[in-house]
Amino acid sequence: MEGDLFDIDEDDLQEILLRAEQLAHQRQSKIA
Repeated sequence: MEGDLFDIDEDDLQEILLRAEQLAHQRQSKIA
């Protein structure tokens, strides 16, 4: 059921993007 992977709400997508952005910032600050 690979199609289920793409059954994502737009609100969920926004939340995922926000979390990914926060993680990216955390990694950058750790490297710096």
